[in-house]
Amino acid sequence: MNKLLLSIILITILYSCNNSGNTESRKDSVQTKQNNETANVIKNYLNTPQVINYGGNNFNLLFSKNSPDNLYSQEYIQEGDILEKFNQMILVSFMETDISAKEAAIVKSREIDNRKSIDVMANYELSENKEKEEILLDFLLSDGATDENMIVEWNSYRYINHTDKSGKKGVLLLGLSKRAYGDEYKEFLSGLKVNRKKYNTSFVSLEIPETEIKN
Repeated sequence: MNKLLLSIILITILYSCNNSGNTESRKDSVQTKQNNETANVIKNYLNTPQVINYGGNNFNLLFSKNSPDNLYSQEYIQEGDILEKFNQMILVSFMETDISAKEAAIVKSREIDNRKSIDVMANYELSENKEKEEILLDFLLSDGATDENMIVEWNSYRYINHTDKSGKKGVLLLGLSKRAYGDEYKEFLSGLKVNRKKYNTSFVSLEIPETEIKN
């Protein structure tokens, strides 16, 4: 159990907006994207749609990764965006594990708590949707840089107890990320203050994609 929780802590850091981890993750993403383009294929580990339509926009599968401990992650961005500087991203991630969606969400929330000492913007709200049987973690992070180089990221993460079509059980993470860069973060935060609830309401209505792990 502890090993699995530790794995989730380490892996969810990939989706936190921090200087070193985020930069390296983006570099890895770009390199993987280039490699995939050379091979003319991005491996769809979860057998999810190549395109996800959300909010009237198409998000295209542009990055996939199979990490240790049976975690599969896939990133979708809008046409015109690039992985190293996206404006919006949809994340679909599945981990084979015996812990619950609620436990996974709590682990991530503790990570954000620990981050508050170095990130004044770090905050979150954790809620449970008993009707949908899923946990929603709404959180904000920044990279702590100066205004000129600031990156601010808001995320809505849906943690769901999930069984894929082949019978594998674990936790499915369906995430929405929105970002602002440089001085744009001030307008971004103002809009977020007004629209945060609306963003969450809209995102929880997104249909959960069917998954089937393909190694």
